[in-house]
Amino acid sequence: ESLVLQNQLTIKLLIAGLEYILHPREDFYAVKLNYLYAKFLQKENTESFLSKRNEGKYFFEEEMPFLDRKNISRLSSTGINEIVFLLMNAMKLDVQMNNYLFRFQDIVLQQSQQQCNTIQDFLEYWNEQKHKLCIIPPDGIDAVKIYTIHKAKGLQFPVVILPYANWNMKPKHDSTIWLKSVEQPFDQLHAFPVEMVKKIEDSFFSDAYASELELTYMDNINLLYVAFTRAEEQLYIFSTAEKEGKEEALPQNVCRLLRTIIGKIGLNDSTFFGNEFVYGTVNTNRNDDTQCLSTKNITSRAFNNYKEQIKLKRSREYNEAQVKGNILHLILSKINQPEQLHWAIRTTVTNDAELDAYSKATEKALEIFTNKKWFDKKWQHINERNLHYKDELLRADKILLSDDECIIIDYKTGVKETEHEKQLKKYAEAYSTIFKHKISAYLLYTDTLEVQQI
Repeated sequence: ESLVLQNQLTIKLLIAGLEYILHPREDFYAVKLNYLYAKFLQKENTESFLSKRNEGKYFFEEEMPFLDRKNISRLSSTGINEIVFLLMNAMKLDVQMNNYLFRFQDIVLQQSQQQCNTIQDFLEYWNEQKHKLCIIPPDGIDAVKIYTIHKAKGLQFPVVILPYANWNMKPKHDSTIWLKSVEQPFDQLHAFPVEMVKKIEDSFFSDAYASELELTYMDNINLLYVAFTRAEEQLYIFSTAEKEGKEEALPQNVCRLLRTIIGKIGLNDSTFFGNEFVYGTVNTNRNDDTQCLSTKNITSRAFNNYKEQIKLKRSREYNEAQVKGNILHLILSKINQPEQLHWAIRTTVTNDAELDAYSKATEKALEIFTNKKWFDKKWQHINERNLHYKDELLRADKILLSDDECIIIDYKTGVKETEHEKQLKKYAEAYSTIFKHKISAYLLYTDTLEVQQI
């Protein structure tokens, strides 16, 4: 678990930063980022940073002007790869890189190259996959790898060490099983929980208790089998040394089970002296063709923001138009019915001075939906759903689906291009292989509010 990215504070901090940029008006994400940043800086009384701001700025806004709410709206048109670099620079993570941050950047870059280049896309991917995203130790490194027995299943290693082989073979004392009974008054219940305590042996549930003991014992036998068969050459088992007691038909823990088995198997060339059992000999002349890889430290470098050094003509006008188009795009993606208008705007637009302008632009866009009857109850609204088609990942902005018709809507900003039409035709072709419905496709240009049917 120590290799998993989501368990690292620096990764939690970056994710919190991305969540805040996506939801700048929601206090939950601001407080979460505030607390994690204070914890990262090792501030005293970090719990005090969990309080909601009543007025003024959060601690992280004072420390990182980059994340001031006035600047957040401009980041909506920035690719995820660049935003992560900017966040790392603002948080001073780019000068203290480690394997977790390198791996996280690799994942961000990989996703940005697979049509997952927005914060929303990346966070959806992260929330689905974060439990298994981890650093990858290269083969050949002279190091010990630590696995749970379950995680080691199917793997082989020259040398395996199994510590703490002393767990109980019976169910945990606080475990619960669900039972049914034909005895009164229990027969009135479909199923009910019963604690696994020894007193059940003398009750109506004695058979169920015995069955659960047997199943748990077999599970532990299988677990030992997995652990003992991972080694190719050497297996070392460390267990508790208990005093010999009366012989048990089913030893109650692993150390008693091992002592019972070892005393009966009678292996040749084995020795059992004191509390140490040895079988076989260690091959000291092992020819190992594997060469250990040499490692080299990489010097950290501060992120160089090229936009501050390279000025492009008309970049301000273009970027502002792109920002406005992308924000309107994000607002529309949250609206399935007209009554969601104000909520979508309030959760997207961060600058109060721009609320009125975006409200009017969105209302005009919704007029198009109303006139074309796209808000009718017959439509199911599907927003930004991934579709794999001919080795490509397609992602239409909105799909309207009824019993007999499918409408594809894609939002665009800027000058009309033939690529827009080609892309939408590909969407229509892909969905025609899924649905037998009538397929219609529309381009909606968010800056001019012009609709084009393809």
